[in-house]
Amino acid sequence: MKKTVLTLLAISLSAVSAQADDLKAAIEAGKAKYGVCGACHGITGNGQPAPGINMAPSFQESELLKADAEVTALILFKGIKKDDPAAYMGQMMMPLGATMPDKDLADLITYIRAEFGGVEELTTEEQVKEYREKHKETAQPDRAALTALAEELAKAEEG
Repeated sequence: MKKTVLTLLAISLSAVSAQADDLKAAIEAGKAKYGVCGACHGITGNGQPAPGINMAPSFQESELLKADAEVTALILFKGIKKDDPAAYMGQMMMPLGATMPDKDLADLITYIRAEFGGVEELTTEEQVKEYREKHKETAQPDRAALTALAEELAKAEEG
């Protein structure tokens, strides 16, 4: 019995270590892909300054990045309509879903949420495939639609 418990404990610790390694690898891989985001959001996530205006909003303290990974995935798949186009350059964030493979998107989501949302949680390629399929007919969202999705997902997780 004692041997069985010790074996199960060793297996559990090994699995936790492997998950931590996967998370670390995904964060590093996502950081390497962040340049496409950093062009507008800035390398530090504070928004890239342009003359008299930022190119895009800051990621710092973003409630959307703290929400379920599906919300960040939807933003990357479809882009986001800007609430106040005068506050930032352009009318919308361009969608990246067609330009990046699911594995790259998973790594990027993992990195952005960890670095700027404080959520150290691995997003997998399989999850991204699932989110992509679920949202294939979804129109480009605005912040209100994304906030509603975040609230819906949080309620579903609680219940």
